[in-house]
Parts: sequence; C-alpha cells; structure tokens
Amino acid sequence: MTNGNRIRYKDNTHLAAVIRCPYPEDKRPCDRLREERDCQRCKEEWLEEEEE
Repeated sequence: MTNGNRIRYKDNTHLAAVIRCPYPEDKRPCDRLREERDCQRCKEEWLEEEEE
C-alpha cells in the first residue's frame, strides 16, 4: 500500500485531525463557539459537505 492510498482510506475523523481549517480566518464557525474541540467537529462537518 502506498502512503497516498493509506491517506485515502482514512475516515473523516482522522482526516480532520490532520488538515488545516478550510474556512477563511474571519469566517470560522468554530471561533464563535470558543472551544478547541469545536474546530475538530467543524472540520469533520466540512469534510461531510458536498463539493461546491
């Protein structure tokens, strides 16, 4: 298995732990919630959204 394949098979929880925030700094939903864990949840929700 290649490293790329290993990454492609990760679930969204694992991916959310390693990706940067996909939102612009002034529009981050998790910043308004003020909890560190919300950023993880926010990224997981973003990964679940349909592509624009």
